[in-house]
Amino acid sequence: MVEYKSILNSSQVMIGCAVVAALATNLYLWLQDKKKSKLPEKWIPVGKISNLIMYPLKSASGVSITSAECTARGMKEKSSEDGSSAMLQDRSFMIYDEKTGMFLTAKTDRKVLNISVKSSVQNSVVLSSPETEEIEVQMPSENGKLSKCLMHHGEEVNVMDCGDEVAEWLRKVFGKDGSLRLGYYVSDEIAKRKPTDTIWKKYTGVYNKLRKEDLGAFSDIASYMILTEESLKELNDRLEPANQVTYKNFRPNIVVSFTQSPFAEDNWDWIKIGDKVIMRQVKPCTRCVVITMNPSNGVYNKQREPLKTLESFRQVTDPEQKKLEGKSPVFGQYFGVHHLGSISIGDTVYIGSN
Repeated sequence: MVEYKSILNSSQVMIGCAVVAALATNLYLWLQDKKKSKLPEKWIPVGKISNLIMYPLKSASGVSITSAECTARGMKEKSSEDGSSAMLQDRSFMIYDEKTGMFLTAKTDRKVLNISVKSSVQNSVVLSSPETEEIEVQMPSENGKLSKCLMHHGEEVNVMDCGDEVAEWLRKVFGKDGSLRLGYYVSDEIAKRKPTDTIWKKYTGVYNKLRKEDLGAFSDIASYMILTEESLKELNDRLEPANQVTYKNFRPNIVVSFTQSPFAEDNWDWIKIGDKVIMRQVKPCTRCVVITMNPSNGVYNKQREPLKTLESFRQVTDPEQKKLEGKSPVFGQYFGVHHLGSISIGDTVYIGSN
């Protein structure tokens, strides 16, 4: 009996030690994560904003702006002094096929690249295309028609339909059978995207800084994509003159200049822009064949450039990231905003340091 109790006590001690060790490990990891999530105490200047670009209609042409409000759902136009015009927001409109539910991209039909969106009178915007006359579109009210749409990898999102008149306009632009619709993001009515959804788990399992607040309205991964002029120059120095590209091939929101070296943005964790806006890097921006399209006409580069050159020297090296990203090269970084505010061209960009 004594021997049995001795064995029992020994087992209990071992189990207790294992539990304590597990708790200690979890506590350590929690403290490390909390430490990493803590805002930096110091900020070191590393560059200045040289370009700000917003894409009101997903996959369509960009709009260069001089200043913007940084919201959780992406960059937004600053309101006019008299409040008479609509305020465009990054990727808040999306074209979708109501029969299949799939959204339209430049890969699907390059004509989408030539559609531009501009602010009009309050609560309306103007869409234009070389294919037909422009149209003024009233932004749908919060009690409008909700439709479901499928984005990349089958992620299902809700859109507020913009009506039959603009649907007819899209039919003229694309020559389809009339099943294309224009959807809009109404923040108070549309359910927020969740990184805990099944479709996102493959990303959050590798990139654990990605939060629901970072996903944007209809962005692919996160609300903000940042690259530097020095990175673009390094890439173009490796390309033949006929294959050289501009930032428009990569569709960034923020372009930074005067950084010390190419691809400095790879190592930015926390950044501050100007006096108030604070962002955190959540994922490298991996690239596909879309960057080989001429942003003006949608024609693909026959040499697969600049994708081919990027593949030769811009692969991820982390084993878990490599398993997820495959051979897709990196150019630019995704960021989520933590402190809201306004930014302008010429603002200083800082990196955080503890």
